[in-house]
Amino acid sequence: MSIVRTREAIETRPPEIDLEKRILRGVVAMTDRLASDGAIVLMRGLDTKERFEPNPIVQAKHARSADASAQADVIGRAIELTRGEHELVAVVQFADTQLGREYAYLYGVNPEREVFMRAWSGGFSVRASDFIAAETARQQYAAQWDADVYDALPSWASERIEIVSRSSLSEFSAVGRGADKAALTRALRNGCRAAGDVIAAQDADDLRQMLAAALAPIVPASLKRDLESIEGRLLALEGKGAAAVLQGNTAELRAELESLMQMVRK
Repeated sequence: MSIVRTREAIETRPPEIDLEKRILRGVVAMTDRLASDGAIVLMRGLDTKERFEPNPIVQAKHARSADASAQADVIGRAIELTRGEHELVAVVQFADTQLGREYAYLYGVNPEREVFMRAWSGGFSVRASDFIAAETARQQYAAQWDADVYDALPSWASERIEIVSRSSLSEFSAVGRGADKAALTRALRNGCRAAGDVIAAQDADDLRQMLAAALAPIVPASLKRDLESIEGRLLALEGKGAAAVLQGNTAELRAELESLMQMVRK
């Protein structure tokens, strides 16, 4: 049985946007990547039950309760929340208010599916953290390390990195640019998909999942290198940021992958 999913199978997934209900899926609210404030917030220590889940608000630019305009700055709510090893992903329903509709439009929930914003930012309280030397943080938290972010830190923040081991989420916000550059709407890498459409970047995600399944201990090392080469080509294509590029090359990569998988099955 082939593990390569057909385009028809991919199209059975829920669309990333629902215009009628103002829903946006694949919202990466926050991650554990090194942020521009010099902190790494570990997802395993992020509590969402105490403050966020009873009142799962999505705000505009981290409005605070002390602000007179705070109530008006609630633009929606999280209707689903999924915690991964390195990220917190939500499904957002924008409020049927003027501000909520405006933000929905900016994030691509519009008939034209034009995207003007992708960034999000988590609002949380620190419950426990430690400051460790930057080199130690780089070695111990290699999966979270971002050399570009680190190089841009001011000198006072670059010597020691804050590792937030326990925190409590209270809200997450729509922002023009957040401290966590990895907190972006997933579905909008190269545009967004409504019912009946397929986003090429997600096509590539499916292929990478197939590749991961194929890289099992039973696969010869020489074949692993071939599979990794295809994965590298996929990543390079997606990095160009144009859906047309991926759409024009996916069929060729699928054929190559299927050929390799036939070798695995033999």
